[in-house]
Amino acid sequence: MDTVPEGFISRRDAAIAAVIAVFFGAGVALFAVGWFQVVFNEQGNPADWLAAIGTWVIGYGAWGVAREAHLHRKQELYETERRDRNAIRTRLMDMRFRVATATGVRGGLKRLLESETPVNFVTTKAVIQVGDDSLSELQWPESDRRCLDEHALRALASLTSEVSTFRSTVLLFAELVGSDRETFDARSHPVFETVLEYAENMELAAAEFVSECDRIHRATPK
Repeated sequence: MDTVPEGFISRRDAAIAAVIAVFFGAGVALFAVGWFQVVFNEQGNPADWLAAIGTWVIGYGAWGVAREAHLHRKQELYETERRDRNAIRTRLMDMRFRVATATGVRGGLKRLLESETPVNFVTTKAVIQVGDDSLSELQWPESDRRCLDEHALRALASLTSEVSTFRSTVLLFAELVGSDRETFDARSHPVFETVLEYAENMELAAAEFVSECDRIHRATPK
């Protein structure tokens, strides 16, 4: 099958047009020297034959133009759809990497439990605040949401809820610790255990959302 560059007709169409043009030119020449009337004396008026042939040529030319316009439009639609699919894949990958901020918080907090000496209130609050700051830019604009299906949107809603719960706890951390600040040790204090639990829940929700993004990414053609 011939590959036809954009803006050109195929070899077959060009050959048909050439044959018709040859016959049309021959008809005009015959008519000019008086032979046309001899050949078609009993078949009808020569002018009618010329008009019919001319109509065929014009009709075929119009069909060829319409066909090329249709193919060009199909190519444009294909390119538009391909760009849209690539944009979706890019957004999915961006969301996937963005969620990494929610999966790294738990690791930073758990390292406090590995300390061989007490981890006081000030140190713990500073580490928690770093995790909270990393989540402050975790936003989900409508342009991102449009790339997601029902399952992925539910996963995103769950992640958003867990992030909100964690950040609310961080905001109330000092108040929850209260008068225990002087004797606070992250390795054993129940408030820190709660913060760590919320960080773990957030990490699980983030992993689920990443899985959904990967699923849609794989299903989106290039």
